[in-house]
Amino acid sequence: MTERAEELRLLRTVGTAPRQLTRAVVWETLIVTAAGVLIGTGIAAACLTALGQAATGRPWFAYSLPQYAGLVLVCAASGLAGALAATRRARRGSLLPDR
Repeated sequence: MTERAEELRLLRTVGTAPRQLTRAVVWETLIVTAAGVLIGTGIAAACLTALGQAATGRPWFAYSLPQYAGLVLVCAASGLAGALAATRRARRGSLLPDR
């Protein structure tokens, strides 16, 4: 987190507006979350399909779309909350690193 705080301080030092900084962090978090969802879903589907094939003889697994959507929303919300908390500290903190 220290490295990230330094990056955010650098952006503030070169004149990035607080709103721009927040918007950049939010978009970065959403992009990383979307990539994680896609990669994680692919890996889980492949593993569960293989498990279904081994257990039942057919490549199939049960899933619940509402549960999946809820899990994705919880992951996105927690990622955004953490990113916004870090951004808030960086926006309000000093521009010089703590020594």
